[in-house]
Amino acid sequence: MRLWNMLRIRSSLLVIIFTLVIPIGFIDAAPLQPVDKNDALWYPKTDLTLHPRVKPYVLENGMRYILIQSQSPKDEVEIRLHIRAGSALEKGPQPGVAHFLEHMAFNGSKNIPEGEMITMLQRDGLAFGAHTNAFTDFTQTVYQLSLPSAEEELIEKALFIMRETSSNLTIDKAAVARERGVLNAEVRGKQGPEFNSFLDWIRFAYPGTDYINKIPVGSSQGIKSVTQDILVEFYHRYYTPKRTTLIVTGDFNPERVKKAIQKQFSDWTADESLDEPDFGKLVVNTEISTHAFIDKSIDSRISINVITPAKVEPDSRKKRLGDLLTYLANTALSIRLNDIAINSDNLMTGAAAYQERSELATISSVSSYIDAEQWPSALELIEQSLGQTLEFGFTQKEIDRLVASFEADLKLAVQSEETVPNYVIADSVTQAVENRESVLSAKDNLAFFQKNIVGIKAEQVAEHFRLLWSGAAPSVYLTSNIEIEDAEAAILKVYNQSLNTQVYPLEAREEVEFQYVNFGDKGKVVSEKTNKVSGIKSVQFNNGVVVNVKQTEFDKGQVFISLRVGHGLEDFPADKDGLINLFEYGYQSGGLKKHTFDELHNIFLDKNVSMALGVGLDSLGGTYSTTPDELKLQLQVLTALLTEQAYRSEGESFFRHEIKVSEQMASSSPEHVIDTQFMRTLYGEDKRFGLGPLSEIQQRTFAELRPVIERIMKNGPIEIAIVGDINNQKAISAVAETFGALPQRFKLPSHHYLKGIDFPEPQTVILFHRGGVDTALLNTYWKTDDDRDVKSMRRLQLLQEILTLKLTKKLRESMGVSYSPYAFSTNSDSLDGYGFIGMSSNIKLGDIDKVEAAYKLITDEVKKEGAITDDELLRARAPIIKDVKNAVNSNWFWLDLASQAYSAPARFDRFNQFTQELSAVTVADITQTANRYLVQEREVIVKVLPEKISNSVIKQ
Repeated sequence: MRLWNMLRIRSSLLVIIFTLVIPIGFIDAAPLQPVDKNDALWYPKTDLTLHPRVKPYVLENGMRYILIQSQSPKDEVEIRLHIRAGSALEKGPQPGVAHFLEHMAFNGSKNIPEGEMITMLQRDGLAFGAHTNAFTDFTQTVYQLSLPSAEEELIEKALFIMRETSSNLTIDKAAVARERGVLNAEVRGKQGPEFNSFLDWIRFAYPGTDYINKIPVGSSQGIKSVTQDILVEFYHRYYTPKRTTLIVTGDFNPERVKKAIQKQFSDWTADESLDEPDFGKLVVNTEISTHAFIDKSIDSRISINVITPAKVEPDSRKKRLGDLLTYLANTALSIRLNDIAINSDNLMTGAAAYQERSELATISSVSSYIDAEQWPSALELIEQSLGQTLEFGFTQKEIDRLVASFEADLKLAVQSEETVPNYVIADSVTQAVENRESVLSAKDNLAFFQKNIVGIKAEQVAEHFRLLWSGAAPSVYLTSNIEIEDAEAAILKVYNQSLNTQVYPLEAREEVEFQYVNFGDKGKVVSEKTNKVSGIKSVQFNNGVVVNVKQTEFDKGQVFISLRVGHGLEDFPADKDGLINLFEYGYQSGGLKKHTFDELHNIFLDKNVSMALGVGLDSLGGTYSTTPDELKLQLQVLTALLTEQAYRSEGESFFRHEIKVSEQMASSSPEHVIDTQFMRTLYGEDKRFGLGPLSEIQQRTFAELRPVIERIMKNGPIEIAIVGDINNQKAISAVAETFGALPQRFKLPSHHYLKGIDFPEPQTVILFHRGGVDTALLNTYWKTDDDRDVKSMRRLQLLQEILTLKLTKKLRESMGVSYSPYAFSTNSDSLDGYGFIGMSSNIKLGDIDKVEAAYKLITDEVKKEGAITDDELLRARAPIIKDVKNAVNSNWFWLDLASQAYSAPARFDRFNQFTQELSAVTVADITQTANRYLVQEREVIVKVLPEKISNSVIKQ
């Protein structure tokens, strides 16, 4: 749902700490400047103060490394290897060299044979993808390792691997040939309407440049043209010490890590290249330009943009002040645009003002998702709101509210700085290295903000905003899912007409206080019990509401909430197709009796409060994060939503619009088809799953939904969990004044399994998508069981991991036909007797038969005695056990356990026994499990094929 929470003033605390709070799109990547080998900093000289925890060093060869100690969580370490070389340095006409080279880092080096790097890390508990990954963009390539322990031996091994990556890759000719298929599979997997729209936008936004030929993922033609020689030349030219920065964050001994880095990297020498990207020269608009991209499977959107050449500006207080002014101005305009969207009768559904900076250009934009059939009216609304802001600026009240909210977040950031997760620190510092920006402490961020922004005048923000929108004529871009005759001319005509419409100053809106603060007499506690092992305290109120609480030391300044109401699917009639969709899309948009949705949006704009509600298998509700001071407000909002809903027609209208958009995009990729069309089949054709016929879904009304919600709120049960940085008694008191104060007498929470939802009979299902014309998806599913047989469930978990290992080896490494094949397994804790295990691969259409054959080979293999090796079992099990060990360092883990601590107390016992149970599983157990479940009489095969293929391709 795009409308609610699409704009919140309050920023995530995680973003605030190690970089100034500027959205990524506002940061420019400066070109490489020659760096003196004795300069320990990665950015040009600056008047900003480096964060005291960030310790930069430089080796004699010019390679830099940065150490940041952190115990969030303890006994874990994050490592990033940043190479200042990406697709922008490619010389050929087709992109893909830098990305190809990134892949080759996992395919053999001087001291690690091909195929051994990933297996070696898996034995140490690092899963491929989750803990071992890499990415390439225009100006950087980054290699990532998330170490599940801080053992010195593991850190040294990780540094050894990073050195192998930096300078010792073999780039074997045969390995290049094998990996080419994997690259093609990755490129093919991205193809479809959304990616085509992105490419179209690049061509439109960057005229006169070669930007389109530098797309990091590459192209099929580019991948085809890459040779071993090209890769070797790129590697030796650009993977050099002075282009390299190593970032290590976590719980480690810094002196020992410094020695280990020096040991691994100090003898690395290479000729340094000062080559810079050459994109060509951006042609700046001197008159209005327009363009439209049409595809029936795309979300319709329109934007007005001013595109000017990028300006390279060293990081400084002056630059930071400009970035903050940009942020304030764009956020203020975004708020206005969203007010318009909410009151536009779905003509607009989510709008924003923002700035993007790339190596080539600075782009100031206003955009909105729209109803394509009413695009002219949407364009007029956007243009006139922009024109109003440019002419009359902002009100002081708008700016003061933004400044106060931002300052409040920065103060919380000072509180929570010590508990920012290691991975956030590592990624933030890596981004700062890439952007040649200093890393500031939360305290310095706050001081800078208070000195330069608190008390700022609205006109100063407005003047800065006007500068953002100068320097070029506008570019208007439309994506539409309906045909538009002579689209470019039509857009230009509407835009010019709107320009000639007089605009007026913003009318001040009436300020409204939230009215739902008293729900009756405070609930009385009738029973309480604390689990001595988990430390979770369960409290029951006199009306039957239960809250489970646990104070933790993670995420200072944050509180996490789980709300579980009723019985989920069971509460919704199975014959009302789309009733759950109406609840999830339209319920909150209907507003409350004392507040319209528009009022609620404005009231909570600067609050850490969410109105999101969803329907799960066994409850209605959701999970939320807020601050200790706003916990009671969040609970007041949720209580009001479930007891004081107004069911206004605007909610129904928004639901019908959104479900129509969902239906239009349901076939845009093979994966979308699985999630929408096949999901219903997978759950026994139950109408509460997946997406049914639009004509039937749109018949749903609030008159049908209202009695469902009233029945739920009459009977319950209601189980709430609160964990985080809050005193248990304060959390209990907040619930007592909200849900605990309700006059109803709710049933007590208890766990049970819903009957009547069955896995489908064995069959082959063929469906169609409108994505890449050469892309197919092959999935297979086997019926298993629910989660009550714990031994069987653990064996299935390991069977899933072993299937993934074998799929990766066969389809990715040997055949080169799939980028990321994987297995999956679920044993429902809510549906009686329901579970499945399966395999999935996004593949080339012409490969579907041989991949299906490979599935059978793998399936047959895991059923043979001795075919699964002890090493495969170790590599499957070790990452799971490491993740389980480290899970206790996360508030989300404790929230999950606390969410049903009253209704399903055995869940914690299961967790405590998990490692022992998983460790007890043998190869023979897994082979036996494969023989039990991976059989034809339990199997459903799904093929998702391109919509336009000939019938002769389809094989039943």
